[in-house]
Formats: sequence, C-alpha cells, structure tokens
Amino acid sequence: MSIYYMEQQTFSTKDKYQIYDTNRQQILEATGNRSTGTFDRVFGNFFSIGYTLNVNNIEGELVFTLNKKRGFIWSHYDMLVNKDLHASIQEEKSLFKSNLIINSSLGEYKVNGDVFAKNFTINKAQNTVAKIKKKTFSFGDSYEISVYEEDNYKLFIATAIAIDNCKHN
Repeated sequence: MSIYYMEQQTFSTKDKYQIYDTNRQQILEATGNRSTGTFDRVFGNFFSIGYTLNVNNIEGELVFTLNKKRGFIWSHYDMLVNKDLHASIQEEKSLFKSNLIINSSLGEYKVNGDVFAKNFTINKAQNTVAKIKKKTFSFGDSYEISVYEEDNYKLFIATAIAIDNCKHN
C-alpha cells in the first residue's frame, strides 16, 4: 500500500494542486486554466462549460490531463494519457449520495462516498483498491489517498481531483 497526499492551493484564481508521495516529497502538480477555471469554481456544481487540468511531474512533463466535460449538475471527467482516453469518471445521478463510476481501460470501478463527501472507497469487483479521505481541519482542501492497486495510482489521484472539483469547489 502507498499513501499520497494532495493539497489544493488556496487564494488562487485557478485550480492548483500539489501531490506528494508517502515521504511528503512532491511528485505531481495539477494546474487548471484560469479563464474557464474561475467560472467553474463559481458555477461548476450546477453547470459546467468544460474545464481542463494538466497534471505534470516535478520536471514539468505532462503525465495526464483531466478534462471536465460540459454538463448540468452531474459532472463528467475524462482522463487522458498521451492524448488517449484512459478513463472516464462520472458522478452517479443521485441527489443524496456522493458516488462516482470510473470506466477505464483496466475495467470498471465504483466510488462510494459518505453523506458529507469526505470519505470515499474505490472498489473493483467488490475489492477495495483505494481510499480517499478529505482532511477535516486544514487550510484549504487536503486529501489522503491510500492506494492498494499500485499500478493505478494516477487514476486514483485523478479521481481525488474530480471529487474535490465536483464536491468541494
């Protein structure tokens, strides 16, 4: 098992996240575009005009892109690796649950969240492969991502970004 930490930069006009490994060494940085990002921060929980976040390693090389699609109320994200679709992350159509579905090249995952959208479990065929926990007392949004399926840590980081964007922005 590996643990990753994600922190959203506060007081910024665009979404920006730093992702750290178990040893608290920064490994990734996600940055959104300013023009549509500001609109999405204000209205994104109800209506999205589309939005892109680029996730780079510490050398500045693109690792993956997370595209929020245009939509109304329920968010839908595409994770692109080398411009190829790697996964789709979509909120389930429910007013009282914080659940998502991930369809990826490696299969389907179910993301189950609690009522307050603070704790999430990611399952594949009834097996827990990752957990995402939003820290309660932190300056800005901060998450702990526990990964049991090591080869897919980038997918679970993308899922944590999507959760923050659709549940806590």
